[in-house]
Amino acid sequence: MKNLRLLLLYSRDYLFLSVLISLAFLFVLPTAGLDKLTAFIWFKFAVSVGTLLIHRKRKEKEIFFYMNNRLGERDVLLFALLTDLGIWILGLTLVINWMI
Repeated sequence: MKNLRLLLLYSRDYLFLSVLISLAFLFVLPTAGLDKLTAFIWFKFAVSVGTLLIHRKRKEKEIFFYMNNRLGERDVLLFALLTDLGIWILGLTLVINWMI
């Protein structure tokens, strides 16, 4: 439970921004149509990577706190990416099912 709270603390800023981007994507997708889905996927991927690199740079001095609590940099970044991907895939599935 403590580790989950620490993981959420680390990735809170990144997840807030990525959820906003995912919601914007999911609201635009029904109006643009499924033929634009590939472009949206590449855009989401590029924005997620760029945002994660900025987030990692911003939090580089704090990573030692998480390492002292037995969480490595790979663990916290993996948690942030998998949470973002899970939220995005769930939303994408719901929107595509609604469109069909």
